[in-house]
Amino acid sequence: MFRTRVQPTCQLCGGPMKKKRISKGNCGGIALALIVLTVGIVITILIPVIGWVIGPILILLSLGMGGNRN
Repeated sequence: MFRTRVQPTCQLCGGPMKKKRISKGNCGGIALALIVLTVGIVITILIPVIGWVIGPILILLSLGMGGNRN
């Protein structure tokens, strides 16, 4: 009824393997993403026709910036 978890073992040393997340994100990358997001919003509001194209593109690009996890 209850499943027991079996940890995988390393093929080289025979020791137990554990899951670990590596975060590449740092404060600078997140701050840059927020700056690009703000610039995109400002361009969308202040520049009538060209800003309506460039602003949303910058906003979408800022969503992909920041921290990545593996």
